[in-house]
Amino acid sequence: DVKFFAFNTIGYCCSLDDIIKTIKEAQKLDKNLFIIVSIHWGNEYSENSSSYQKDLAHKMIDAGADLIVGHHPHVVQDIEIYRNKLIFYSLGNFIFDQYLSEETQEGIALGLELYQDKLIYRLFPLKSHLSQPCLMEREEAQRFLERLALRSSKKLHNKIKDGIINAVVSGLPNLTN
Repeated sequence: DVKFFAFNTIGYCCSLDDIIKTIKEAQKLDKNLFIIVSIHWGNEYSENSSSYQKDLAHKMIDAGADLIVGHHPHVVQDIEIYRNKLIFYSLGNFIFDQYLSEETQEGIALGLELYQDKLIYRLFPLKSHLSQPCLMEREEAQRFLERLALRSSKKLHNKIKDGIINAVVSGLPNLTN
């Protein structure tokens, strides 16, 4: 089974202890869960994740999260691999009316394929024109992914540039039931 949790760390929000406790409890109830966490966090307009984000992301994975997908900064942030699990610190804007910079009009749609022995993450670079998202043209997408790769975990550089991150893992939950 796949479980999806969403948390907010901006303004009125749950405590960090509650976030970790929720993930641990879900994992404890069913060790075969694939846990995806969506989290509202980070510093607006910063293309690099903060130490706060990194610390919390690592704690969530240590608690049992399998994938972390962040949002709030309005720009795409780095991607990290930690304990063979991916952290997308921010996917950027998708549909939004911020025309402050090129970066606020960029985003990533994330595709995830779950198999018994591997995960495939597909990165679909997007740009927005007057709040209308569309896939970037090939050359623009390549430049975008190269810039993103430079800010991300070194282990992932070539995979990010290709737009496909394959993760061979053991012990995935039985997703075929």
